[in-house]
Amino acid sequence: MDIICYLSNGYPTHEKTLENAANYVRGGCDIIEVDLPTSNPFLDNELIQNRMIKSYAKDPELTSQAQTFFDLRKKFPQQRLFALCYEATIISFGVENFRALVQDAAVEAVILVGPKDNTVKNQLIASGIRVASFIPFDLPEKEIQLAKESNGFVYLQAKSSGETRPGIDTLKKAIAYLRDTAAITQKIYCGMGIATPEDIKMVKEAGGDGAFIGSGLLKKEDDPAQMVEYLQRLKNAARK
Repeated sequence: MDIICYLSNGYPTHEKTLENAANYVRGGCDIIEVDLPTSNPFLDNELIQNRMIKSYAKDPELTSQAQTFFDLRKKFPQQRLFALCYEATIISFGVENFRALVQDAAVEAVILVGPKDNTVKNQLIASGIRVASFIPFDLPEKEIQLAKESNGFVYLQAKSSGETRPGIDTLKKAIAYLRDTAAITQKIYCGMGIATPEDIKMVKEAGGDGAFIGSGLLKKEDDPAQMVEYLQRLKNAARK
């Protein structure tokens, strides 16, 4: 099972971003999820929001943040990369520029956040870029259908935030529904609230293909040894 580690791009500095990535690799991270920051990260938690906003304010043209992808590819040529980007940022950056960035840096897939419609998503897919689809824990049929029509992995909310589909109150049941009833064939990566070895074990036992780790990593960036040890514990849980 893959461990996917969120990398805050350009905050606090470009150099620290690359240092964090190196620690991720040392800790056994399978995939690094790199953001392209935005001025309005309305769907992220407060910690990540503040980091994105400050990174964006330092370089609204996103020149240095785009360079991060190429620096990572040069430094870690075999490392798998995902890109996380709000649709508004892709539009301001330029869809064609973003497409070139993803393809030239050999980014495996894009997590597209806050789309108003399918226009940008379809443009990226037409260019051969894999675009992930988010499905909330309560499994709305609309989101399931959009996922089936997309060409990327499924990002499944790992824990309920309140409502659930009748009879589906665990992650294991949610994944079974997506596989057996909805006939989802893409990889299913689970995130939001995943932070401990126990969480990793839950995802693995539920049949998830991977787990996203975010704030838990960022809070350890001032202690690289602790960050690496933390990731190693998560990776060990994924292997069991």
